[in-house]
Amino acid sequence: MKKMKGSYSYSSTQANFPLNFARELIKWGNDNIPNNEIYEDPQDDSYGREDDIHCTVLYGLHEEEPIKTRQILKKFKPFEVFLGKLSIFNADNYDVIKIDVHGEMLHKMHYTLDKNIKNENSWPDYKPHVTIGYVQPGIGKKYVGIDEFRDRKFLVKTIIFSSSDGKKIKIKL
Repeated sequence: MKKMKGSYSYSSTQANFPLNFARELIKWGNDNIPNNEIYEDPQDDSYGREDDIHCTVLYGLHEEEPIKTRQILKKFKPFEVFLGKLSIFNADNYDVIKIDVHGEMLHKMHYTLDKNIKNENSWPDYKPHVTIGYVQPGIGKKYVGIDEFRDRKFLVKTIIFSSSDGKKIKIKL
């Protein structure tokens, strides 16, 4: 069975970025990463170029409706995040090109949700980022350190709860 974008094993929470920045980042990826470098999986179209520009707060939630998530997020007020340099995650079949995202409250929100909501988070360290795309293994290293987006700041005023079926619900901070 082919995995489609918008269909996941679990629910998640994410901070979306302004539409104008999302478009700018998608354009940057299209202009700077050649098609022949892009990693695609014919059985799973969640790879390739990212078209949903966001920073995941916590993936792996068992909730399908944000009842407990909403209660926890009531404690948080809008907060600022800023971007770092391009970096990568290496996997066996691909490299993930990403931009690091910095913000103390983002970390606090992640660990608060992780501690208080049943989830399948298997990563001991939270490394917030915005994915640009997936490229062939070994290709990503040439993009590491690009700082075109460094120090861009955004105010996070809402968190998106995305259920496993892709339904998105905005939660105001």
